[in-house]
Amino acid sequence: MVNAQYTEIINSKRPGFSESPYSIGTNVFQFETGLFYRTSNNEVLGSRPTTIGGELFFRYGKFFENLEVNAKIAYQRDEVLDTPEPNFNISGISELTIGAKYLIYQQKYTDKSKEIRSWKRRMAFDKKRLIPSVAAFVGVNTNFLGEVLKQMS
Repeated sequence: MVNAQYTEIINSKRPGFSESPYSIGTNVFQFETGLFYRTSNNEVLGSRPTTIGGELFFRYGKFFENLEVNAKIAYQRDEVLDTPEPNFNISGISELTIGAKYLIYQQKYTDKSKEIRSWKRRMAFDKKRLIPSVAAFVGVNTNFLGEVLKQMS
């Protein structure tokens, strides 16, 4: 049996490409994928490379609720145009990151919606929301690209 969503709330990093301090939970796998396409003008090579590729982000929570291990891999294919030589393609893994994240501090909030005695207290600004949650990330970022692809990035 396969579930598309294991938890009630999906903790995703993909929509804003941001780093969230929260892990996904114990014994949960999560895959996030995306495609990218870009064109640029590279003066070093005297060309206009067109890049297309995909990336996969894998997250897994195993030992603690606050701990997550993750891996990100991106594959890209560049088509190089307008060079003195004929057009050519370069492809390969453009990013490979393996790491672990641990949530160090998470702020606890009170549920003000249940406050029935005072409308003013229920609607008051909660100063605790100014204190962010904090996590530490340790990882290895490898670069398997050839020199030509490194110059184009």
